[in-house]
Amino acid sequence: MSDVIVQKTVKEFYDIMNESVNTNIDNIIPLFKKKNAICISTSDFYTKYASLLLLSIIDNASIKNEYDIIVLTTDMSFENEHIIKNLTDKKNIKIRVYNISEKVNSYKFYTWAHFTPNTYYRLSIPELLSNYDKVLYLDSDTIANDDVYKIFTTDMKGFCIAAAKDTHVLSYCNGLSLQQLEYNKNELKLKNPTNYYQMGVSLFDIKNIKKTYHKNLLETASKVKYRWLDQDVLNVEFQSKIKELPVYWNMMIANKPPFCDEYYLPDEYRKQYYKARLNPGILHYCGGVYYRYPFLPDMGHYFWKYALKSPFFEEIITQMMVLKMPQNDSQHKELEVLRHEFEYSHFPNINNQFKLTYVMNHLLKFRLKKLYYKCCKMFSFGNTYKKYSDKYKSAKQLINDAKKLRRFYGHI
Repeated sequence: MSDVIVQKTVKEFYDIMNESVNTNIDNIIPLFKKKNAICISTSDFYTKYASLLLLSIIDNASIKNEYDIIVLTTDMSFENEHIIKNLTDKKNIKIRVYNISEKVNSYKFYTWAHFTPNTYYRLSIPELLSNYDKVLYLDSDTIANDDVYKIFTTDMKGFCIAAAKDTHVLSYCNGLSLQQLEYNKNELKLKNPTNYYQMGVSLFDIKNIKKTYHKNLLETASKVKYRWLDQDVLNVEFQSKIKELPVYWNMMIANKPPFCDEYYLPDEYRKQYYKARLNPGILHYCGGVYYRYPFLPDMGHYFWKYALKSPFFEEIITQMMVLKMPQNDSQHKELEVLRHEFEYSHFPNINNQFKLTYVMNHLLKFRLKKLYYKCCKMFSFGNTYKKYSDKYKSAKQLINDAKKLRRFYGHI
């Protein structure tokens, strides 16, 4: 049988099977008496990792509660959908998959690095799940270590969303990278720039949102280019209506092991974070860790606990092997570009406080360097111009960042 016939046969099979995919998204009805839902968003590619989250929810679920789980996607294959929906046969846990292409395809969303448009799909929750009272959204790169239904007991009086502080961003604002503090003030215009929340675990109070918020979140998000994408949108739009959850419910791992951003947290949150690490309610493997860091060196045992139970285990292992041993230069370059974009485009001098301190102690030297590079680029062309232009920008950025650090601490 030729490859062409095989491809046509496979396509025909999926065309027929995909007719069963649930596309009726205009009236999603609660399955249980209590109108609460757990919602995740995933692509077909990320389904294998989303299965770990779903298995962890199932594993920690109580027979006293009912779990109405909604999976949002735009491209999940029939085969993967079938696997996901049949991860459990428990009567109090139901998993449904909805294709929301019609709802989101008309929008164009800004992304960078490992982020995909899927992250924006949670913004559709107030509209898609309007028949519910509360919806708990969970990122697909999280794993539950406690019964997530407990989050529904949060007192939401006067609030639209409940979420934990973003411990990475809070660390940046507390001295790790002061660009984030300025960004929160000047770009996001947050009244309190350190009140920034991580929306990878977020409880939406649908009733309160209906009463107090009347804009289309997807449309709002399509018109901006924020650093942290839809998370920034939610922080801006609901900045006075967000109830704080304990870090326990969104314990972010160190995505650049062995360096831990949370070392720079204010004392109150640093103690809370380290306590959560001993026994987290939900772990958040943020930063594209799942498929960019094959060994998951930080708290990886929680990951492997559910990876071993997943029907996608072989796929996960295969992908990690490929990414651990790049077969060609293009794969090396892709990872290098991602690292460069994060570290130099968004946080030029992240994790370099010793260097910044040195710059401040030798400010005249670096100012002369900057002047020298400026003169060199004025009298050069082509690649030579680019070289000195980059050196000038780097020196200028170092000086500016060092000044910010001195202003922040007051004694450097």
